[in-house]
Amino acid sequence: MKSPTPLRLFLGAILLAAGSGLSLAHEDKPHAKESPADAPAAWRAVGEAADQIGAKVNSGDINGVHDLAEAMAANLQVVAEKSALGAEQKKRLEAAVRQAGALAGSVHEAADANDLKKTEAEFKKLGAALKLVRALLPAESQADGHPAAANAGSGADEQAVRAVLTAYKAGLEKLDVGGLTGLFTADSQIFESGGVEGTFAHYLEHHIGPELAEFTEFSFRDHKIEVRLDGPFAFATESYIYRIVLKSDGRVIEKRGVATSVLKKTSEGWKIHISHSSSRNLPKTG
Repeated sequence: MKSPTPLRLFLGAILLAAGSGLSLAHEDKPHAKESPADAPAAWRAVGEAADQIGAKVNSGDINGVHDLAEAMAANLQVVAEKSALGAEQKKRLEAAVRQAGALAGSVHEAADANDLKKTEAEFKKLGAALKLVRALLPAESQADGHPAAANAGSGADEQAVRAVLTAYKAGLEKLDVGGLTGLFTADSQIFESGGVEGTFAHYLEHHIGPELAEFTEFSFRDHKIEVRLDGPFAFATESYIYRIVLKSDGRVIEKRGVATSVLKKTSEGWKIHISHSSSRNLPKTG
């Protein structure tokens, strides 16, 4: 009987390495093929591993998936270490890599248990995490590497735009504005329900930041995104229903919202340049 893989040690090494730049440690026998030494090659290796995992999951034969997932996590770490980014963007990329690495570990664990259904479910989550990693990568690091799990269907740019918009909503749902500034250009313009909010930094300090401090819940459902690309710009429309629960009295507010955004492709990836949102009351029932 095959000895169990020390997955907790493996994931711990991923998290430690992402934060400190140390090499990954794993007690299993090392792979004969070492990780690529630069970000573009490592990102291509991530894509190759995603392609192979996807093919195995689709065929129902997940033998060897655990090794592919392990290699993917190691190459993601190289991507985080070798990509040329500013300090803030680097921090956000490392956080995204930690998340993707942990999910690669979940795929690894599910495949070790020969659980096809769980492997498929965790691989889908990994695909969403890879979208965010790609959105944060500078163009030169990507070098035309397109992980299948991150870019199935539409083109890589469309997926990256969707990832940025999704990351913004996820940050609001966590009631945590840390890192959200990096999703917007420095000269961004925010418009909300007839109001001119200025840059996102101004909006964060004077509007949405103080508001979030008064909420115990801010969640979105039925979130739909449509994207149209035009050169270095993307035009996005979002529709959703949001729910707010107030700290003061527990009052619940639910409204239907819509947002239109213009995103710009920069050296640090896609960023929101202009955003306009508005809302209306839900139709009364009963």
